[in-house]
Amino acid sequence: MRRPTLDDVAERAGVSRTLVSLTLRGLAGASEETTRTIVQAASDLGYVPDAAARNLARKSSQSIGVMLNDMHNPFFADVVGGLQSRLLDSGYHILMGVGEGLRLERSVLDTFLSYRMEGAVLIGPEVREREIESLGRAMATVIIGRRVRTDAVDVIVSDDHKGAMLAVQHLFDLGHRDIAHLDGASIPGGGNARRRGYVDAMRRLGLEQHIRIAGGGFTLRHAADGVDELVRTQRPTALFAANDRVALGAMERLSELGLSTPGDVSIVGYDNTSIAAQRRVGLTSIDQPRVEIGELAATLLQERFAGRTDASRHVLTPKLVERDSTSTLETTR
Repeated sequence: MRRPTLDDVAERAGVSRTLVSLTLRGLAGASEETTRTIVQAASDLGYVPDAAARNLARKSSQSIGVMLNDMHNPFFADVVGGLQSRLLDSGYHILMGVGEGLRLERSVLDTFLSYRMEGAVLIGPEVREREIESLGRAMATVIIGRRVRTDAVDVIVSDDHKGAMLAVQHLFDLGHRDIAHLDGASIPGGGNARRRGYVDAMRRLGLEQHIRIAGGGFTLRHAADGVDELVRTQRPTALFAANDRVALGAMERLSELGLSTPGDVSIVGYDNTSIAAQRRVGLTSIDQPRVEIGELAATLLQERFAGRTDASRHVLTPKLVERDSTSTLETTR
């Protein structure tokens, strides 16, 4: 069936096409009775405004594009929740794209540009910095979870190096010395800083001979492979995982191998997602203020819309939240 048009609504209501357009956009021009007639005609016909044409005419979509690189990570959901709550009454809509890999990320960014997004929030992007800069020159852009040098975008990151050192120090204070790290992968973002923080903390504590890094990604599969790699040589007494999802994957794999947490291996995650706080999980984790990060991203976008041109950089301080997945070495052995 042919999609109803403004002309169809105008013919049914017995008024001009221009008056229909003004009325359905909430602008003055029609009496109350005529307005009711136009609205009823549009409803009867099932007329839906052509958003693409409207956006083209006003050169704005009133939409914010959000790109995630992993739709399964609860950290991202919490950040988007904070962003949405702050934008709820602003008239802007959030459209999300998932860019798992460079090809998909570039496709998502091209879509944001072609749909004339008002702004963009990229969470953990892997694309080259010059591509990020190009997007920032075209629209207000906030980068979350990755440090970039360009002044064309605003940046929100956590001090992941410090967070990793907090995790290692916590395990050290519990008596652990054989502390291994389940790595997040050598891609731009927090994984590199967390790895460096782990290594620096181990060296500072005189544990350089115990440094062991396994895994290489942020998925459950990477976690399982990392655990298998570690236990093939000598099982560590504690693990620091690159994020909560990796930590949970490690707990699952250890359980499959007949090992318990923290009975045999203490584990610290990263992000302090909602899953970590669940009673059956009880994961000790490094907290990032996920909802607040989303709210801050919304504020930065709104400042850009209002005319701010200078870049804004925010480095948030992480903290450790202790739960049941870590315990003293005396009780684990």
